[in-house]
Amino acid sequence: MDKRKCDDTCPYDSTQPLQRCDFTSATSEKCPTDVCPPFMKQTNGKVLGNTYEEGHKRRLQCNHGYLPLDPNNVTSQCQNGRWTNFTTCVQMCPPFENKSNGKVVGDSFIEGATRNLTCNKNYSPRNGTNVESRCSNGKWSKITECVKVCPPFGEIKNGTVFGDSVFEGANRTLNCNQNYSPRNTTNVVSRCENGQWSIITECVQVCPPFGEIKNGTVFGDSVFEGANRTLNCNQNYSPRNNTNVVSRCENGQWSTITECVQVCHPFGEIKNGTVFGDSVFEGANRTLNCNQNYSPRNNTNVALNESKLTSVCDNGIWSSITRCVPDKWVYRAFEFNQSIYVFTNQSDTFAEAVAFCEKGDGHVITLDDETEQQWVKQTAPIENALWEFWLGITETNVTGKCTRMHDKANVSYNNWASGQPNNANGDQECVIANRKYQWAWDDRLCTDIYFIVCELSN
Repeated sequence: MDKRKCDDTCPYDSTQPLQRCDFTSATSEKCPTDVCPPFMKQTNGKVLGNTYEEGHKRRLQCNHGYLPLDPNNVTSQCQNGRWTNFTTCVQMCPPFENKSNGKVVGDSFIEGATRNLTCNKNYSPRNGTNVESRCSNGKWSKITECVKVCPPFGEIKNGTVFGDSVFEGANRTLNCNQNYSPRNTTNVVSRCENGQWSIITECVQVCPPFGEIKNGTVFGDSVFEGANRTLNCNQNYSPRNNTNVVSRCENGQWSTITECVQVCHPFGEIKNGTVFGDSVFEGANRTLNCNQNYSPRNNTNVALNESKLTSVCDNGIWSSITRCVPDKWVYRAFEFNQSIYVFTNQSDTFAEAVAFCEKGDGHVITLDDETEQQWVKQTAPIENALWEFWLGITETNVTGKCTRMHDKANVSYNNWASGQPNNANGDQECVIANRKYQWAWDDRLCTDIYFIVCELSN
């Protein structure tokens, strides 16, 4: 009987003994149990030989570029109707490239083979967790490289570094001593990279608490190196130096910061002269320079000293400065209640008196209340030659009602002498202060000639 002949309905498995066929079938024959089944198709290789009998052997041959996974197990033998197990064909990896500054250990090129990296002296793996390469599907997995070992870490002044490894990727962390802090808080870790430690910051002193600023506030709370304090002045105050409003902590000391000083209002114009200077901050100066044919004068008709020619910004207020008056003026001047009163030796009509005072940036004197009236009553007698002088007011159509010439305001105060105003001859529209009546008021013709007293704002 042909041992290979068997009914197709009789199943077989290459790893199991052949089963007996069913004797009840008229067409079936018994399949002998000492015959092994055909080999199944092998992946990436083939089985050599065509025998199936008990005791015979078949050998595995791998395709090009493939090797047996177990070189010692490439033969299968037919035993008791089954083939013994043998290895499989796997892809082969290429030769392993040499590593700079190290070597790889291992000689197999088949699937699952490994290569282990060993670095030369003074070198270490860049990544200590990736020192093995494995052959998988014909390719070696990536392996780290050998890099230099970093030198011992130097001492840090006023601080300590923690860490002991000198291999690639090792860290040193800085901790500053008491009353010191890192100059750069984002750079307190040094890392070993390719044989060099990365730059680490230094420890510097902590700055003391920042003192109070008069008339202002400083913003900021850190006292460590590099911290800033920014000045903000209170209302109506400003920094004396706008370029120095930030103080910085440097090596334990705050840099100098400016102060807050009161601001003076813009300086008014000076008629018949010019003031020089542009700052409005505390201590700023304005210096007076009179135009041609005008001079700064004081109340004794001689040139003023330099202090009167300069106005100083003091606590938000400009100090008083003299005025520029015509050189031909001969007078005495007095200060009272924020005004300067110039008693001149000039006499003229009312219109000329108005023009005369305007040249000196003033106006003909007006007596606006009882206090001013009494001050004139006490001061005017000093000028012995002075008998009567113009007041800078004119009567309206209503007798006794007057208007100030320099600002056209109605006069609310008056000090008429007894029987005045009498509007003699019907055209007395101007007013004088009459010594005969203790400097009370008297209406007169505007074309009359009387002394001139000018009033200037101080």
